[in-house]
Amino acid sequence: MPKTVLPRLQLWTILLLILVTGCSSGDDERLAELGQQACDRQAQQNQTIADQSRQVTETTHEFVESSGDARKEMIELQRELIEAEAEARNELVRVQQDLVDRDAECRQELNELQRETQSAIQMERRSIDRRREGLEAEHRQIAGERQRAPIIAAAITQVGLILACLAPLALCVYLLWSLRSTAEHGGPPVGAQRMRTLIS
Repeated sequence: MPKTVLPRLQLWTILLLILVTGCSSGDDERLAELGQQACDRQAQQNQTIADQSRQVTETTHEFVESSGDARKEMIELQRELIEAEAEARNELVRVQQDLVDRDAECRQELNELQRETQSAIQMERRSIDRRREGLEAEHRQIAGERQRAPIIAAAITQVGLILACLAPLALCVYLLWSLRSTAEHGGPPVGAQRMRTLIS
C-alpha cells in the first residue's frame, strides 16, 4: 500500500508543477513527456507491485500447501507414535500378566514343595519316634531282664541248694524204705549192702 501511495503523490506533484508553470507550447511537450514518463513509471510500479503481489500470493500458497503437508506428516507421525505407544503398553500389560502368572505358578510350586517337605519331615519324625519307642522298649526289656536275671540266678541257686540238701534226705528215705520192704518180705538186707556200696 505505501508503494501505491508514493507514485500517486508523485503524479499529483507533477500535475501541480504543470499547472503552476503554465501552458507554453515548448513546455507543453516537455510536460507531456514528463507526464508520459510519470505514467510509464506508474505503470511499471503498478506492474512491479502486481508481480510482487503475485509472488507473495504464490509464496503464501506454497507455504500453506507445505504447511498442510507438514501438518499431514505431523498428524501421521503423531498417529504412528500413538499406535507405537499403544503397542508398547499392550506389550507391557502382556509382560506384566506373564510375570503375574509365573509368580503365581512359582508360589504354587513353592507351596507344594513346602507341603511335600513338611510331609516328609512328619514321616521322618514318625519313623524316628517309632525307632525311639522300639529302642525304649528294648531298653525296658533289657532293664527288666537285668532285674530278673539276678532273681532267676538266685532262685536257681536256692533250688540247687535245696536239692543238694534234699538229696541226702531222699537217699536216706530210700534206704529206709528198702530196708523196711526187705524186712517185711524176709529177704536179705539188700539195703545194708547198698549202703555199704554207696559209702565205700
